[in-house]
Amino acid sequence: MKKAFRNWVCICCAFALLLAGIPLSAAAAAQSTFHLRIEGATQTYLNEDVPLTSDETLEQAYTAALDAEHIPYDQSYSDSMGYYINSIGGESGSSSNGTYYFWSIYQNGASASVGVSSLKPAAGDDIVMAFIAWPGTLYPSVSLSPATPVAGKPFTFHVTGSDGGTSSNVDGATVTFNGQSKTTDTNGDVTFTAPAAGNYTYRVEKNGSGPAPLLVRIDNAPLTVSADASSSSGSSSSSPSGSSSVSSSTTSTPTTSSALDTSVASAVKGAAAALGSDTSDWTAFALARAGYPVPGAYLPDAAAAIAEGNLNAITLAKYVLVLRAAGADPTNFNGANLVNQLYTQTNVGRTGLNGYIFALLALDSADYTPPANATVSKASLLSTLLAAQDKDGGFGLVTGYSDVDITAMTLTALAPHISETGVQAAVTKGLAYLAGQQRANGGFSTNASESTAQVIIALSSLGINPASDAQFLQNGNSPLSNLLSFAVSGGAFAHVSGGGANTIATQQALEALTAYQMLEHGGKRLFDLRNTSASVQRVTPSTGFGVSNPYTGGGAPAGAVVAVSLAAAAVLLLSRRRKP
Repeated sequence: MKKAFRNWVCICCAFALLLAGIPLSAAAAAQSTFHLRIEGATQTYLNEDVPLTSDETLEQAYTAALDAEHIPYDQSYSDSMGYYINSIGGESGSSSNGTYYFWSIYQNGASASVGVSSLKPAAGDDIVMAFIAWPGTLYPSVSLSPATPVAGKPFTFHVTGSDGGTSSNVDGATVTFNGQSKTTDTNGDVTFTAPAAGNYTYRVEKNGSGPAPLLVRIDNAPLTVSADASSSSGSSSSSPSGSSSVSSSTTSTPTTSSALDTSVASAVKGAAAALGSDTSDWTAFALARAGYPVPGAYLPDAAAAIAEGNLNAITLAKYVLVLRAAGADPTNFNGANLVNQLYTQTNVGRTGLNGYIFALLALDSADYTPPANATVSKASLLSTLLAAQDKDGGFGLVTGYSDVDITAMTLTALAPHISETGVQAAVTKGLAYLAGQQRANGGFSTNASESTAQVIIALSSLGINPASDAQFLQNGNSPLSNLLSFAVSGGAFAHVSGGGANTIATQQALEALTAYQMLEHGGKRLFDLRNTSASVQRVTPSTGFGVSNPYTGGGAPAGAVVAVSLAAAAVLLLSRRRKP
């Protein structure tokens, strides 16, 4: 009924446009679409192309689509967080024994960096909203061998899944094709015999005993069977929407040092200009470290936020770093000694491993003396980080779930301690993990610019050149060249290739490019703030101050917002940006 109604509306609109003298071709261009799938634990609520409306957010689009299908949903709104999803179809967020269940968002195969209030779908986007468990649910990718099955011949589905970092084969997944259901083996493979030539669909799923699936479902993905083998060589991969994409390696010619330095300097200038007057914490840090003035409203806004009190360890660590970079004294800022408050925290790991990472970065950033009643020490933080390394050499928010971002950030925190017992060995393993996650284009398995930025910061902090080190060169492509490829018009950086300007991506790109410049021109580390001025001790707090997230229109990134309402420990779980 909904689709018929839409078709009727489109016919009426076309007739009206003809009467107005507007060509139908122009109307068609304006009626772009994006694909939206909403996957619950056991059913697909929505799987269709949605008309793209200018400046429409995902929140507006998905609620309109669910309203049209009479599917119940519930969401909450706050000035600090924007909209976040409580439930769809009665499937609502919860937590149990350290596992969090919530609605997550994926854009073009990667975890969305923003929430429903700020994500604005673009033409051709593939957006999946899925009810997941964290940790537990993997996001799938399916490849076919041969790429186009031939009638009467065997062909194989290969299923892998990613938690946002490492990708692995998925065994026990059920693949349904042409009326048959089979289960993948330990290699993630399952073989069928292709039926007669024609167009088909398939379904992939893996459920567990909990309220969320172990694999985000792929439903009604298209598959074409050929009558002969002329177009069946090789293998192809499919996104969960079923759109085929054959990956290819691109080779670039290494840029000369002087030309590269010019490109980096230009990118730094553009990123700084793009951030403009944004007064968020990490923009202030990025601008200050790049040598640009911090927006005048930042310190008054920070003073107002700090005055509200009840700051946890990761927030204190953030302010110790950002205030110092911005020229303020975190040991005496409006009478508050934030360094001592950090030293006397009792639950540094409340938000996962990133709490320990940022606490160590903050306490290492200058020559701070611990108070007599300190409950935290740099030695204990270092020991915790070393003990958290996974068998694959990586690090994750929780043990057993390594990912690129957290691994890179941990290596950045370990860099000042490289000569201490066990650190060099851990760093070597961590670098090997990151190299194993690198792709042919110089980027990493997340396909996100922020991941590349974090690797550049880590390498630069360790004295490793991210533009030329052999361990991180793929077909002539380096992490640095990959990061520069995410630059968009106006100087900003995109979260994913082909995406639009993104504040988080721009912040972290500016930090990474600055870290590289520091390595090239003197060897200082991005988070070493010893030579910065810390003269500002008193600032009048801004009034009417409301903490908001400039990237999402809400207070936390995509998947994390529901977890925030469940438990503070999950605040940053799915953000791809693991910053406070």
